[in-house]
Amino acid sequence: MKKVFLLLPSLMLFTYIYSQLPIYTPKKHLTSPKHLSEYLVQNKNNDSDKVVAIWQWITHNIKYNIKDIGRNEAKYGDAQYVLKKKKANALGYATLFTALCREANIAAYTVPGYCKMSSDYELYNQFFRERYAWNSVEINRKWYLLDATAGAGKIVDHEKKWKKKLGRWFYIPKWLYQFKFEYDSTYFLTNPKQLAITHNPADPMWQLLNCIVPIELFEKPPGYTAYYVKTYDSCSVAQDIVRTEVIRYTPDEQELRSAFTAKAFNKKNHGYAGFTALKYADKYFNGVPYTNNKAELLGKARFLYDSAVVFLKATAKDIEEEYKFLRKQNLQKKKMTQDTNTMWLKLNQRTIQKNKTLIKNQKDKIKKLYRQNNNLDKQAQNIIHNKDNLERVPNAKNPPTQTQIQKIEENQQKIQQNLRKFDQIKDSAMTAIEQYAQTYSQIYKILDKILVDYKLFTRYITQNIQERIMQKADAYWDYFMLRRADMIQRHANQAKWRDSIPKLYAFRYNEIKGYLAGATNRMKGIIAENKALIKQNKQLKNTFGSEDDEYQNAKEKIEEVNNVLKKWNEGEINFLQSLNKEYRSHNRNMRLLNKAYKVENIKERQRYKFREKQYKHLYKVEMAKQKKAYHHAVTQRKKCKETIDAYLKE
Repeated sequence: MKKVFLLLPSLMLFTYIYSQLPIYTPKKHLTSPKHLSEYLVQNKNNDSDKVVAIWQWITHNIKYNIKDIGRNEAKYGDAQYVLKKKKANALGYATLFTALCREANIAAYTVPGYCKMSSDYELYNQFFRERYAWNSVEINRKWYLLDATAGAGKIVDHEKKWKKKLGRWFYIPKWLYQFKFEYDSTYFLTNPKQLAITHNPADPMWQLLNCIVPIELFEKPPGYTAYYVKTYDSCSVAQDIVRTEVIRYTPDEQELRSAFTAKAFNKKNHGYAGFTALKYADKYFNGVPYTNNKAELLGKARFLYDSAVVFLKATAKDIEEEYKFLRKQNLQKKKMTQDTNTMWLKLNQRTIQKNKTLIKNQKDKIKKLYRQNNNLDKQAQNIIHNKDNLERVPNAKNPPTQTQIQKIEENQQKIQQNLRKFDQIKDSAMTAIEQYAQTYSQIYKILDKILVDYKLFTRYITQNIQERIMQKADAYWDYFMLRRADMIQRHANQAKWRDSIPKLYAFRYNEIKGYLAGATNRMKGIIAENKALIKQNKQLKNTFGSEDDEYQNAKEKIEEVNNVLKKWNEGEINFLQSLNKEYRSHNRNMRLLNKAYKVENIKERQRYKFREKQYKHLYKVEMAKQKKAYHHAVTQRKKCKETIDAYLKE
């Protein structure tokens, strides 16, 4: 049995390690998608097994290339290129999966679209262009969605320390992070309602939902989309015949249809339709000399060139709008981050100053309580060592009469009644002190809400500040917005809690202090009355000299009164000292937090400059690409028109 228990952890560890290792494939099968597909699906009897084999090979063998994030050029979507490099971006993953499935006679489709996963940097996550891709595959006449990019692994901090440091200092994402294989099956045949929260296809047909999630809703935080697909009555997984018919089109027809549908779905994205139309217009026009069906190809080319010119002209405006949006958003982020952190700095400084004032006042109060206790100790010593006036009671001239004896007995009874009354008052005073001690615990609970929560939050901020502020900017900003709202609520709660402490403390303190003053005065009155009765009895008895038990009892009662007051004072001293300790701890945490905010402000300025530089680079690249494509489309449209005119004359 022990061997079995020892074997299980080893087996689990081996399984985990093995699940991260590449799947061995002979080199001769890596020459083309066709050869690889034949190798992977051999001995597989159904489409399900074939899809699983292809999925597992891609997610275990293809490495994600951070440098190629958001690049949608033709080579990044070429399956042969991906096989050669063994690296890919999202488009490469999706294209390779589609190619391998089609070689295995499985209907599959590359779904370009918009994604809100953390593997996308903020720069490429603005929903103006489709910069991500995943797949849809048909198994047993049902369509399913999968994302091989997310299933292959995740982006983690770079292992090389020098690269990581340089990446942090200069904010270079490709030096900050690296890809780590970590197989995740949750993105394999994922429920469309779940995937719709983070993935929105350019062609809404591939949401596989009866209710289309609009791009305007998808731009909002994920919670909006999750609520929409969860509560919308008709939002269920759709398996209509339209998708089956569309996939039967030629690849050209599929891509063109999706491109034009994407333009209608997202009004900010004319580029997909424009570049796709130009791509196939060139293909048709260049194929005219090599076919007998010239009229059809020229007609298609002319239509697509006209569409490309229109869409590419609109694309220039889209790129301009995107650039303005990104710059404006960047400035807003910088301003909001700086303003928010500066606000917390000021609030924390103000709180630190308040705590310092409280600590000083409570120190003065502690000194005063110590002085009171010293005075009580002196009084107790005087009571013990002083001789009282009872020793100097003059002798009576005559022995006590019957009336005097009766009076002595009455005095004795009254002394006993007074002692019982004294004990009742003392017990009630001690009970009041114990009840007041509960106020300490109530105040500590309020302090826990402020200080313990603040300690945990400060520790989280200070320990993770570098990691958080160096995260991909979109993930950081989402977190910052959540943290900003959370901290506003925290501050409101803390202000409310802090205001409740002095109110609660002052009310209970004044209440118990007044009660103790009355109780001690009553006890002192009882002691004075008993002393007078004892003195009278001595006179009546004609006895004097040493103290008797009754008078000694009166002295002990005076000490008991002093002990009540000392217990109250000692409790207050301990409470105020612990309160000062908590406030000092609070101040230390806030100073650490202020230091973190200052660091964050510096890093935010670096991020702002980096993003500004990247946006300019993005704008130049996109505009250069658009201008080149637009001029090419205009030129080719003219040539196509001339060719059509010449063909008609013939």
